[in-house]
Amino acid sequence: AFNRRRDLRSFTSRDTGAGIGLGKEIGEFTRFNLQYLFQVVNVADVAETASEALRQEEGTRTTSSLISSLSRDTRDNFLNPTRGMRTVLSTQFAVLGGSATFYKVAGDTAKYFPLFRNLILLLRGTVGFGQGLFGDDLPLFERFFLGGVQTVRGFRFQDIGPKDPNGDSIGGTSEILLSAELQFPIGDVLKGVAFLDLGNVYDKGEFDPLDLRKGAGVGIRFVTPLGPVSVDWGFKLDRKPGERPSEVHFQIGTFF
Repeated sequence: AFNRRRDLRSFTSRDTGAGIGLGKEIGEFTRFNLQYLFQVVNVADVAETASEALRQEEGTRTTSSLISSLSRDTRDNFLNPTRGMRTVLSTQFAVLGGSATFYKVAGDTAKYFPLFRNLILLLRGTVGFGQGLFGDDLPLFERFFLGGVQTVRGFRFQDIGPKDPNGDSIGGTSEILLSAELQFPIGDVLKGVAFLDLGNVYDKGEFDPLDLRKGAGVGIRFVTPLGPVSVDWGFKLDRKPGERPSEVHFQIGTFF
């Protein structure tokens, strides 16, 4: 069960729901998961200056969906990997009686390459698509968002992609993310990183893998038994007027 709330300039939303699922191991490295999820989402306090698409989202909607995922994980260590690969393919179909009907398909893969002198290269790629069904649009609360830790560093949280007239992100129906991170040791429990992130979120019919926002920077990892504690300083490589030049990001756990 979960209960999430978002407070933005153009609207507030509350997402409440619960799910039940099962999983099965397929060999040593592969797993299949199947989950039923029911959600109740309320969008309120929509600003008068918000876009027409956002104003149409105001009110309470329900989703009743089936989510499946197939994952393969060959990393040598889940908390502090140095080699191996993890890939996740997922689908979501909301056609089981809720007021919002849609589908989403996504793929995410990351590979760790051990180099010389304890250097580790991490490469990651993500792509996702979604669309409303039976004449519906993809709901705001199911759209794709990028920006910030785990995505394109150097940007504020969920700040990349389509925005309403107030400058609030309203997400998109597709996304692409590409990341490269070089990790190097600094003593026994510290690691440094240098990274490059590329990605964007697109509205319906506007997907363009060549139109990407870009961020790069450096960071440190403090290795603990619970996983690395990360601090990254990212800079925009394609800064636009009015945007801040950089952002600092904090995270506990692996990047992927």
